Amino acid sequence: MNRFLTVIDLYVLRLLPGKMVHKFRLGVLRKLGAKLAGDVVIGRGTTILGPSYLRIDKGASIARDSVLDARGGLEIGENALIGFETVILTSTHNFQSKSIPIVQQGMYVLSSKVGSNVWIGARSFLMPGVEIGDDTIVGAMSLVNKNLECASIFAGVPAKKIRDR
Repeated sequence: MNRFLTVIDLYVLRLLPGKMVHKFRLGVLRKLGAKLAGDVVIGRGTTILGPSYLRIDKGASIARDSVLDARGGLEIGENALIGFETVILTSTHNFQSKSIPIVQQGMYVLSSKVGSNVWIGARSFLMPGVEIGDDTIVGAMSLVNKNLECASIFAGVPAKKIRDR
């Protein structure tokens, strides 16, 4: 049954517009193990990998066409805003051995966390294992490859601190 619900979510529900479909999709994601507050918004076209390892707190909003890879564990805090087409990874390929093709080296996973009252600008990219502190802003199109402190503004590739908030 979980496999069926996953296929329905990945290939049908995430693409359909409307409030009724949104509520139904949240219900399907909860059946798949996601811990979602009642007023969470997940935009149309958003892909969620590993929903059983996902927790989204109240008031959080994920804009359209984002990718949430929760396979390593992903927590999104209260009132967090995730801009459209943002990618949050918790897994990626191993690559340490030069004698083994990367495709054969398997994957590693690291949990990630987006704090409360965080705004991640559109088309940003978060690498596995990063934590973004509460009250932080990440500028659009930024690459976050390390933990970001609380109450600060970061932007760029890689994301660097611009100033305190």
